[in-house]
Amino acid sequence: MSMILDKKRNSTLVSAAALVAVSSLLSRLLGLFRDRLFASHFGAGPELDAYFAAYRIPDLIFNLLVLGTLTAAFLPVFSSYLSKGEEGKKQAFAVAESLFFITVFLLTLCAVILYIFTPKIVPLIAPGFDEHRRSLMIDLSRIMLLQPILLGASSILGTILTSFNRFFAYAVAPVLYNLGIILGVIFFVPSMGIIGVAWGVILGAVMHFLVQLPSTIKIGFHFRPSLRLQEEGLRYIGRLMVPRLIGLMAGQVNDLVVNFIGSTLIVGSIAAYTFADNLQNVPIGLVGISFAVAAFPQLSRAAAENASEVFSRTLVRTIRLVLFLAMPLSVAMLLLRAEIVRVVLGTGRFDWSDTKLTFSVLSILVLSVFAQSLVPLLARAFFAMHDTKTPMIASITTILVNIIGAYFLGRHFGAVGLAWAFSSASVVNFLILITALHSRLGGLHDKEFLSGLLRISLATILSGACIQVLKLPLGNMVDMQTFWGVFIKLAGSTAGGAIVFIAAARFLKLEEFDVLFGGIVSKLFFWKKQEAHAE
Repeated sequence: MSMILDKKRNSTLVSAAALVAVSSLLSRLLGLFRDRLFASHFGAGPELDAYFAAYRIPDLIFNLLVLGTLTAAFLPVFSSYLSKGEEGKKQAFAVAESLFFITVFLLTLCAVILYIFTPKIVPLIAPGFDEHRRSLMIDLSRIMLLQPILLGASSILGTILTSFNRFFAYAVAPVLYNLGIILGVIFFVPSMGIIGVAWGVILGAVMHFLVQLPSTIKIGFHFRPSLRLQEEGLRYIGRLMVPRLIGLMAGQVNDLVVNFIGSTLIVGSIAAYTFADNLQNVPIGLVGISFAVAAFPQLSRAAAENASEVFSRTLVRTIRLVLFLAMPLSVAMLLLRAEIVRVVLGTGRFDWSDTKLTFSVLSILVLSVFAQSLVPLLARAFFAMHDTKTPMIASITTILVNIIGAYFLGRHFGAVGLAWAFSSASVVNFLILITALHSRLGGLHDKEFLSGLLRISLATILSGACIQVLKLPLGNMVDMQTFWGVFIKLAGSTAGGAIVFIAAARFLKLEEFDVLFGGIVSKLFFWKKQEAHAE
């Protein structure tokens, strides 16, 4: 019976992660197409430097107050109420309604204050910008201050939906967000220039909110103005948020450091770094975020019910699933970095010097993809246990490593030095969290975990060797001065590496291969067989 329940949990986890991953893939592909449009229209030049730097300001508000802060504290508390039956469900929605209006109010207040003081803030964030880029950054920032208000409201709705294991609207929202930005580039940029991109961001944020609205209302959420400030659940969320708010500053500090130091480097450094960062975030979003989002409700429920064994097994199996997918993807990106950059960005005003700088940064960032993919999951494991202090300590340490590394390495190696600082800090963050979890849980099924890790590593090495062997003959067979020539080399090498990895995983009898295959390809047949066997 226990084995059947484990397989059911695995199936639920993989199905939810697969849905999020598919939508994430579509969103990331649209994101890459968006970046290609950026590169074609503007190159890695002053306009994009200004846009990416300006984007940091609204993104800072959203990430600090909402993403990973409010939602990370909200979901475990919301799940705790839901576990108490119908009365608990009413309390849960009462807390959610109050939280929604408090969030919108605070984000609006922050936006108004920042709108007034933007001309004073911009020189602090990008001191090396000339007057043209500084003026553009001010105008772009002010328009995009609407974004965190809309995405903040949307994130509350998304958290409610995932609590009920309803992932479809939640998964579609990021797709529409990127689509909005693309529409802005296509329809607004010709008449408005780079300002049109900012209005595309707002269009995407509106679509992000609207797509989740019907499903949230359907499950019982109402937009009743409610400020139950004395509600214990609301106050508890506030207490959980404070250390998480401090902890989340790690990623934001990195963005500010990139802006600050990047503004003093050669023109295009911020754009090249951001392009490389967006590329390396594809596997992180597809794998790390997808499984973290899918596992979080299960971890929260297990923690609320004091089911420590369920919690531990869910966590370890999810870690292995993430590594099973993230490791070969990161190796492939490292070996094919130049081809990836040329296929995705090599068009229009994006010249060879832009290409070289971008793939040089990418080669360093992908070294820490395994760590970056696991940090969201490991942090959520602590949040599920209502512990936001440990991730805070890890993040503060990460901030220090990143700032020190960026200061010394950025000055000597430019954008590549910033990438080294960030990758090093990401690995430190991962090591602190995994060590703390190992201690808290009394181990992570170490023998089973290490055995799986060694076999995943071996399969990854074989896959990487295949990619490296295929690169040269494929490159000689095609015209590498054309898009299709580079694409064929990239696609052929990737396909060969994937085939070798799958074959090795099957030969090495990796459990992850069976879980993913059973969960996605033959789920219905598998469960009918199991249920018949159980009877």
